[in-house]
Amino acid sequence: MSDYSEPKSCNLPRSAINKFSKEVIKHFNYNPGDDLLPIVQTLGGCIIYDDLWGLKESDSGSIVIEKPNDFRIILANHTSQLRDRFTICHELGHYFLHYLLPGIQAPMRAARYGQNKAETEANWFAASFLMPEEEFRNYYEEVSGNLLLLSEKFKVSQQAATVMAGHLGLAK
Repeated sequence: MSDYSEPKSCNLPRSAINKFSKEVIKHFNYNPGDDLLPIVQTLGGCIIYDDLWGLKESDSGSIVIEKPNDFRIILANHTSQLRDRFTICHELGHYFLHYLLPGIQAPMRAARYGQNKAETEANWFAASFLMPEEEFRNYYEEVSGNLLLLSEKFKVSQQAATVMAGHLGLAK
């Protein structure tokens, strides 16, 4: 729909997005592995599971924001719970970084499977929110880099844990 704007990059460096995610974590008293639904609901959002295979590309937005405190995150009903957690945080990244932070007043829709700077920023937010650097580093050392244990603690996929370990220079 042309009535919705697309997310525009906030142009913050990864370090600033990491710092911002820490502030959000503190605000919501989030601990690694906690349920994300209460955060979404507190912000006025909801999560909808849909058969995205049958949707037209223009209707496959992962987040649709009507106004502050009124948005929906749309998830495919064929993905894993761990993948869904990352997607929810990614979409919250769009909400915080590309809607609230710049003070957008118009409705916004983030298209699924987009590849641009705004998508990268939302991924950075999701990774740093779900796997805060200090906690991730400490637990990585504690479990000698065991990806299964990291995945279980932070409730992310092993692939997400692998990417974070690589980003932090921990992967062997």
